[in-house]
Amino acid sequence: MAPAADRISDIADDLLVQIISFLPFRDAARTAVLARRWRPLWLLTGTAINLDSRSYRKQTHSYYSGDEIDGERLFADAYDAVNAATSPVRSLWLFMEAGSEKSCDAALGTESRGWYRNDDYNRLQDLLAEPSLRHLEEIRVGFHFPNHRDLHLNYKLKLVLRQEFLPWAQNLRVLDLACCRLKQPDGGGGTFSLPRLASIRLVFCSMPTAHLEALIRAAPGLAALHIEHLDSWCYGEDRPHVFVLHCPNLAALTIADTYFGSVVEVYAPRLCSFSYSGASSSGEFCMKSAMTNLMEVNLNLSNVYSRPGEEDRRLLSRFLWKFLGIFRGTKALKLQLLHMEHLAADEGELDEPLPVLHGLERLELEVPQDTGDCRKDSAAAIATLLRQCPVIRHCLLRFSETDSWRRGKETDARPEFDVSVDLFNRRESKEIALMVEGDGDDSSSTVPDLPGLTGGWFSCLQSHLKYVKLQFEFKRLNCFEVCLAKFFAENCKVLEVLQIEDGDQHFLSHINRKVERWRLNALNQSDRT
Repeated sequence: MAPAADRISDIADDLLVQIISFLPFRDAARTAVLARRWRPLWLLTGTAINLDSRSYRKQTHSYYSGDEIDGERLFADAYDAVNAATSPVRSLWLFMEAGSEKSCDAALGTESRGWYRNDDYNRLQDLLAEPSLRHLEEIRVGFHFPNHRDLHLNYKLKLVLRQEFLPWAQNLRVLDLACCRLKQPDGGGGTFSLPRLASIRLVFCSMPTAHLEALIRAAPGLAALHIEHLDSWCYGEDRPHVFVLHCPNLAALTIADTYFGSVVEVYAPRLCSFSYSGASSSGEFCMKSAMTNLMEVNLNLSNVYSRPGEEDRRLLSRFLWKFLGIFRGTKALKLQLLHMEHLAADEGELDEPLPVLHGLERLELEVPQDTGDCRKDSAAAIATLLRQCPVIRHCLLRFSETDSWRRGKETDARPEFDVSVDLFNRRESKEIALMVEGDGDDSSSTVPDLPGLTGGWFSCLQSHLKYVKLQFEFKRLNCFEVCLAKFFAENCKVLEVLQIEDGDQHFLSHINRKVERWRLNALNQSDRT
C-alpha cells in the first residue's frame, strides 16, 4: 500500500506562517517541534499576536473561582512575542475565558476589594503602552464567563484612551472591544486622534456619552460603527438632551439595546446600512444628512412592550411610522415587530401623513401572530404596507404563533404520511376544506375575504411585485393562510413566484397546487371584464 502523500510539506512557508498566525501564541510556539522546517515559522507570525487564556489554565478545585488563569505567564509570553517579532506587530487579540470574576481579575493583575476594583492598573493597558506596538492596526478584546451570564456587566477591563500612552493611535484601523470600560481623561478633551480608524465595535462596554462622541470625532475616516448594550449609567452623568454621531464617512451603523438620550442626531451622508434593535423609549432619531446611498435597513422592535389599549397602539404606530419615514429611500427593509397591529395606522391617527417608502424594493417582515382571529388586524397592517410601498418587488412575510422569547423551542417535524392522515380526519373542518376540497372553478368563492385587503387597489400589485413568499409557523390552522395566499395569487398582475411554507408541518403544501388555478381564474375574470 503506497504511503499517503504529504500535502502539508508542499505548502509554501508564507502560507504556513499565515495559518499559524491564527493560533493562540502558546500553541503557535508549539508548532516548532513538528519538524526542522517549522522551527522558525512561528517567530515570523509576529505581525499577529493571539492571546487566549484557555491555553494558560491552572487546574483548581475551588467551586467559586473555577479554573484559574496564569496571567503572569500569559502576558510574559506576550512581551516575549513582541520583542521576538521580526516584523512590526499589526494585530493583537485577547480572549479571556474565566470561571469567575476573581480569576479574571487575578489574570489581569487588577486588585479586587469587595465589590470595588482598582481599575487604574491592568496588564493589558501596560502592554498596549509598549512603544514597539506603534504599528498596531487591529485590537480585539473579549471576555466570556460560561457559568455566569451577567458578569459581563461588571466591565472587566478599563482602557484609558490617552494619546501619550497609546503609541498605536496613529495607525489603528480596527477597535473591537467587549466587556471593557472606556474613558478619556479630563472629560475627553486633549488632542486625542485616531486618523486611520475605520471600524469600531463595542459590545457590553461602558463609556460616558461625551467620551463616546469624542472617540467618534477623533476618527474622521470611520466607516463601520457597531454599538451594542453600551452603558453610561454607571458613571452617574447627566443624560444629554442631544447625542450627536458625526460620521462623514460612515457606511454601516448598528445600534442595539442602547439608550443615549432624548434625541440622537446622526450625520452620515455616506450611510449604506443601518441596523437598530431596541424599544420606542430609546430616543428619537434625527438624520442630519441626506442618505442617498442607503441600501439596507434592519429594524428589530420585537422587544417593545405595550399594554393593551387603543392609546398605546396609536403611540407605537406613530413611533414606528415616524421611524420608517427616516429611511424612506432605502432599497431593502427587514422589520421585526411584536404585534402586527402596530403597522395598521390611519392617516388621522398620526400627526402627519404616513410616509411613502418610495425606494423600497425588498421587504422582509417577521411578527408573532395570534391564530385565534388574526385576519382583521393582519389584513389591515398588510394593506397599509402595500399602500406605502408602491415599487416593492420582493416580499417575504413570516408569521409565527410564538413570541420572540419562545423561539428557541423547536417544533417537531411531522412525517408527510401523518399529515395526510390528519388532513383526512379533519377534512370536514373549515380550514382543511379550503385547502383540499372544491377543485372546481367556483371553489375560490368559498375562501373568505380579508377586510382591508380584498377589493382594494394597490399600485405595487399592478406592475412591480413579482416575488412573494409566505412563511407560517402556526401550531393550529386557520383560514388566514389560505386567504392571504389567494389574495396575492389573484391580485399581483406581474407575479412570477408565490411560495407558501409552514416549516416541517407540511399542511400548507396543499395550497401551492391551488395557486395556478387561482391565477388562471383571476386572469379569465379580468379578460371577461
